[in-house]
Amino acid sequence: MTLVDWDDTYSVGDTEIDNDHKRIIALLNDLYQAYELGHANPILTGLFDQVEQATIQHFKREESLLERRGYQSVDAQRAEHRLLKGSLSQLRHRFDSELPSERVSSEIRDFLLTWFMGHILEEDMRFKDFLSE
Repeated sequence: MTLVDWDDTYSVGDTEIDNDHKRIIALLNDLYQAYELGHANPILTGLFDQVEQATIQHFKREESLLERRGYQSVDAQRAEHRLLKGSLSQLRHRFDSELPSERVSSEIRDFLLTWFMGHILEEDMRFKDFLSE
C-alpha cells in the first residue's frame, strides 16, 4: 500500500532534487506500510532513521544548490526546512515513545500527505522556473 506515487508534476526540474524527493516519498511509503503491517520496532526504527537522514541530506543539497545559483529566497527556504525538521523531530519523538499507536500511524500518513507533498508542491515549485533559467 502506498500513499503517494511519484508523478512528474512533482518535478522541480533538477535531477538530484527530484531523485531526493522520490527517495523520501518511497521511504515514507515504506515506513507507513511497515507500520500498518505491524512490523517490529527495530524495522520501523531503521526506516524512520532512513527517512530522517534522507530528509536532512536533501535539505542540505537543496539549500546548497539554491545558494550556488543565487536564488533570492534561499533564506525563506532554509526557514521552511527548519520548521519541517522540527515537525519531523516531533513526529520521531512520538514514534519512539508511543509504538504501537493508531495515532502515530495517522500522523505518519498525514506527514507524507500534507507536510512533504505540500512542501514539494508549494514551496519547491516556487524555484522550479528559477532552476530552468
